[in-house]
Amino acid sequence: MSKRKYESGALKRKRKMQQEAFIESQKGSFLKILTSNKNVNNEQEQTNFDNEQEQTNVDNNDHEQTNIENDNEQTNIDIDNEQTNSESNDQTNSENDNEQINIDIDNEQTNSENDNEQTNIENDNEQTEFDLIMQEHIGRINDKEIHNHYLGHNMQNELISLSGEEVKNLSTTPIEVKEYFLGFLIVDNTTGKGLYDAIVDEIKNIGLDINDVRGQCYDNGSNMKGKHQGVQKQLLDINPRAFYTPCGCHSLNLVICDVANSCDKTSEFFGVIQRIYSIFASLTQRWKILQDNISNLTLKSLSQTRWESRVESVKAIRFQAPQLRNTLLQLSKNCRDQKIKSEAKCLATYELENYEFLLGMIIWYDVLFAINTISKSLQSNDMCIDDAIDQLNGLLCFFEEYRENGFEKALDYAKELALEMNIKPEFREKRIIQRNRRYDENVANETIKTPIQLFKTDYFLYIVDTAITSLKSRFEQFNEFKNIFGFLFSIAKLKSFDENTLKEHCLNVEKYLKHDDSLDIDGLDLFHELKLLRHIVHLERDTIINILNYLKKFSSFPNAYVAYRIMLTIPVTVASAERSFSKLKLLKNYLRSTMSQERLNGLAILSTEKHLVKEINYGNFIKEFASKKARKINFMS
Repeated sequence: MSKRKYESGALKRKRKMQQEAFIESQKGSFLKILTSNKNVNNEQEQTNFDNEQEQTNVDNNDHEQTNIENDNEQTNIDIDNEQTNSESNDQTNSENDNEQINIDIDNEQTNSENDNEQTNIENDNEQTEFDLIMQEHIGRINDKEIHNHYLGHNMQNELISLSGEEVKNLSTTPIEVKEYFLGFLIVDNTTGKGLYDAIVDEIKNIGLDINDVRGQCYDNGSNMKGKHQGVQKQLLDINPRAFYTPCGCHSLNLVICDVANSCDKTSEFFGVIQRIYSIFASLTQRWKILQDNISNLTLKSLSQTRWESRVESVKAIRFQAPQLRNTLLQLSKNCRDQKIKSEAKCLATYELENYEFLLGMIIWYDVLFAINTISKSLQSNDMCIDDAIDQLNGLLCFFEEYRENGFEKALDYAKELALEMNIKPEFREKRIIQRNRRYDENVANETIKTPIQLFKTDYFLYIVDTAITSLKSRFEQFNEFKNIFGFLFSIAKLKSFDENTLKEHCLNVEKYLKHDDSLDIDGLDLFHELKLLRHIVHLERDTIINILNYLKKFSSFPNAYVAYRIMLTIPVTVASAERSFSKLKLLKNYLRSTMSQERLNGLAILSTEKHLVKEINYGNFIKEFASKKARKINFMS
């Protein structure tokens, strides 16, 4: 009988069933790799590959593998080339129960997997000592019981990419202020225009509409916050409803920079703080002397970027000045290096024993502690615009009160510290420079200030007034948001307005949420909704999120629901985005310098949003992966 030129329908169906059976067999192996951390079984469930003839699946799927030694089955794998068509073996020998499974494998993926097979298997052998499922998987590869091992770098990149996409598609049901990491972008042009184009392109790539943006927050770099060519300005030109907020933490950091650069004495003060740290940190023997004498707070170097963190450097000296002075004197006596000996004695005698230095240290500790506390509070994940405005106003009130009463309290603390160190609580007298006076100059009305008065006017009041001025100028945008949305901050505030004032505020919000012919809310409808809402809502905690969760239960207040959602969308800081760079440092180190951008983004998403990774449905994930790895596609129904 002559050989058929074309396969029969029955043979095609049989071959298709064999291919589907092969894919299903590989799903079991792949599922065991993904769930190795969750489904590690006891050692009694391990399979003896040398003595048993049946392969038992660790995941209890009762999936039987082919026994190569006992069954007379032969698998012929024909590799497709890009330009030639391989012939399939279409005959089945029924007498000897020999089956021939013809599987077509893409040449490109086969080569990439085979090239890295030996290397990856050798590297993964180190992990099998502690992972039982991986140990079984490597054993089956070494025994040639499976051909696709899923350990090649291309396969890993596909798994990481698919996992990252699954995380992006997950969302939380309760209403909360949440930021999600989407990936790192390669940017060659760091100007405002270049960064704006990169942001717009990425927004389009992930399927979002730039007109739906309602909030943007950047640091205080000129290319980001520039009023004419910055990123925020170019985005506002096409979407005026994308409210811009300068990062609150960066702004507080710049407030301290303004204060520290306001006069020369502040620069000298932080210079002494750094000198004290450097003299001990430059040699391990000196650091050991420091540890023997000071056990509570460790000296810290001054941060060049996070100025508010300098409170830790000042704190170590503020509360351990006597012990630190004695340690410096001990170092000056025992050290053989003449330079270090002179430096230690100078710091102990002319700095730490200087009453003016002690008073300035107490003042700076109060200033840094207040700003650092608010900065850490603003970095919380659930910080809303109303809480941020309240805390910043509280910080401003603190400085205004500190200006009136803070100097006298600082003097009292400085006197106590000076007496503890056996130092006279008085300023060192300086010679008064006499100048030539004119014959008609009235000398009787001239007042000579005491050293304490000079310190208060030229140092204390100078830095406090600079802090107050800088806070008001750098947080003007927050006050503008308060004027727009402030009446929505709580139900109590809604009740405090009369109908005319409430209506005026609602129409003002409509004006800011309008662009061309598009309206987010209707001002009059919002007025009628709020007029009713303030009488029916009774909450134990009168916060924005609780109000929005209450509105979510009903569909009768659509305009109020949208207004509260937009208000919560306005960002306060970029602290969450800054934390992603900490992950970048951990992921792309010098051992992974050749990592591709796609793999880096996938790993960064899985690491940053690890709480969402636990919610991935691995069943759907495996089906999607198996469908993409299917070698044959049926184009005919």
